[in-house]
Amino acid sequence: MKSKCIPSESGTSAPSALLPLIFVLLATGCASQALAADITAIPTPSYASTYANGINDLGQVVGGVVAPSHFPCGPTDYVCGGPVGTPFIYSHGRVTYEGTGCSHDCLDAFTGINNSGEIAGTISSDYYHLGRRTVTMGYLFAGGRRTYMPVISSPGPAGIDYVNSGAAAVNSSGMVVGSSEYLESGDDSPRHAVFYSAGKTTDIGDLTGSGYTQKQSFGNAINDRGQIAGMSDTTSGAQHAFLYSNGKMSDLGSLGGNSAALGINDAGEIIGDSFLADGSQHAFLKGKGGMVDLGTLGGTYSRAKGINANGEIVGNSSLQNTQQDAFLYLNGAMIDLNSLLPDNSGWQLEDATAINNNGVIVGDGTYNGQERAFILYTTPEPAPVALLGMGIVCLGLIRRRSNRHSS
Repeated sequence: MKSKCIPSESGTSAPSALLPLIFVLLATGCASQALAADITAIPTPSYASTYANGINDLGQVVGGVVAPSHFPCGPTDYVCGGPVGTPFIYSHGRVTYEGTGCSHDCLDAFTGINNSGEIAGTISSDYYHLGRRTVTMGYLFAGGRRTYMPVISSPGPAGIDYVNSGAAAVNSSGMVVGSSEYLESGDDSPRHAVFYSAGKTTDIGDLTGSGYTQKQSFGNAINDRGQIAGMSDTTSGAQHAFLYSNGKMSDLGSLGGNSAALGINDAGEIIGDSFLADGSQHAFLKGKGGMVDLGTLGGTYSRAKGINANGEIVGNSSLQNTQQDAFLYLNGAMIDLNSLLPDNSGWQLEDATAINNNGVIVGDGTYNGQERAFILYTTPEPAPVALLGMGIVCLGLIRRRSNRHSS
C-alpha cells in the first residue's frame, strides 16, 4: 500500500522548522498502514481437495476433504456413486481425519469449532432416528465422540421415510445451531431453524410466526450470548435475514431483495448478503443502525461469511471479469486477499469463510491448480524501519518545495 505526503503550500521556512511536522507525519498520515500476509496450505493428498469452514482463537481449523472415494479408507463407494467427504481438524501443523470409517457416508464435514474444541458438523449417510431414515444429520463432535441432533417432531402426516437436519455452528457453551425437517412432515419438506443443547433440539420458528407451516428458516450462526442469525421465509413470500434473541425472531430486512444472515459476533453485529433491486447481490453488515452495503471488488456479487470480535469481515466477491476472489473488509474498505500475496505465489484465493479474533483467516482456493484450504496470517505494515523511510521521503519532498519557493 502506497502512502503519499502532501507538503504545505504556505510556508517557505527552512526544513528544520518543519521537523515537528515530520514526526507527526511519521506517526499518522504520511505512513498509512498496510497489511502483510503469510499463507499456509492445509496438507492434503494430491488426489483430494480440501475446504475450510471454521477456525477458533487457538488456530484450530475444521473443514472437509473431498476425494473420488472414501478417504482415507478405500477405493469403493457403494451408495453415493460419486465423490465422498471426510471431516478434518488441523492443529499445530497436523491434520487429523475424523470420519466414521468406510460406511455408507457420502459427504461428511465439520462446519464450526469453539475454543474448547467442540465441533459442529453435518453428515450425509444412512442413519436412522426413531425408525426414520435420514439423508443428512447434524451433530456435535466432542471428546472424540459424535452426538447426533434429534430432528424436531410435528403433528404432520405419518409414514414418511426420510428426514434431514444440519449443523452450521457452535458457540462457547456447546450450543449448536442449524436446521431440521419435521420428523413426520414429508420427504424434502421445509426446514426450520433450530438450536441443539443438552440433548434437545429446539425449533425457533420462522418469520411468519405461524408455527408448523410450509414456510422454512435456517439457522446459520450463533454467538456466545446465544443469539442466532439466519434466513427465513416471510409472509410476503420473500426470504429475509433474521436475528433470534431472547426468544424472539426479528426481520432484519434487506438491501432491496432477498437476504440471508451468515455470521454474528458477540457485539451482535451481523453479516451476510442481500440482493439489490437491480438483481445484483452484495455483502452487508447490520449493526445498531441499518443494513450497510459493503460493495464488491468490482463485480456484481459479494457475500460476507465471517466476522470477528473486532468487526473484521471476510467473504468472497466477483471482480469486473466475473472471477471470484476472497476478501477482507477492514476499516471501511474491501481488500482482495490475493493482493496481499507475493507475485508468482501459486495461489488463487477464491473464498474466505471464517476469521478468528486474532485476525487469522481461513478459506479455499487453488494452489498450483489444485483445490486447497488455506490459513492466512495478516500483520500490519509498515514496520518502524519502513516508517522512517517514508519520513525521509517526506522530508525530501519538503526540502524540494522549500528550495523552489526560495529560488
